[in-house]
Amino acid sequence: MLSAAGFNWNPWTLVFINILVIIKADDLQLKLVQLLFRHGDRSPTETYPTDPWKDAWPDGFGQLTTLGMNQQFEMGKYLRQRYGKLINETYNHNTVVVRSTNRLRQSRWFYPPEGRHVWNKNLPWQPIPVHTIPVEEDYLLSLDSICPKYDKLFEEQINSPEAKKINAQYKELFEFLTNKTGVMVKQFDDASEFYDIFLIDQIHNHSLPSWANTTVIGRFKKV
Repeated sequence: MLSAAGFNWNPWTLVFINILVIIKADDLQLKLVQLLFRHGDRSPTETYPTDPWKDAWPDGFGQLTTLGMNQQFEMGKYLRQRYGKLINETYNHNTVVVRSTNRLRQSRWFYPPEGRHVWNKNLPWQPIPVHTIPVEEDYLLSLDSICPKYDKLFEEQINSPEAKKINAQYKELFEFLTNKTGVMVKQFDDASEFYDIFLIDQIHNHSLPSWANTTVIGRFKKV
């Protein structure tokens, strides 16, 4: 297992928004808008013993970075521009529902405060309720919900002839990763987190270890 300072973050965090509207346009009625999207840029969800950038994330693992916050903010402005005529100018809990996985994410972008909702003249933001349920009970959005059927099927796939063929094909790569990272890598699902870590490091202009060259990264993509 890769260490994540005691946390087990789900990298596939999603936010689900329902906008309930009724608008007439050329005899057409738009009654419901549903938006499904992932979070903005975040820090790696995990690290490894020889990671040169393990201490580069002061807000912790799996957290929105300032880049991610800005991405969320820009997305909010886009959504307001696109759907601004379909919803209330100010927040109304009867028309907008926000559903998210139970992760530390934010939605401060959608409704900047106006009128009586302005509580700080220097801060154009107001809290919007985000509905969640425990991760283990979230069968709609979470990948970590408890599902014996999924666990059984996953084990069957991991032990299938196809999976064994892939593991045999990339055995040399897995041994190489084990030696360089200090983490035991036996099969392709053990290696998946490393690609995520390297990708985020590149986004934040972190120099990768010399052994993580384009050839190694290319093999990661194939796995």
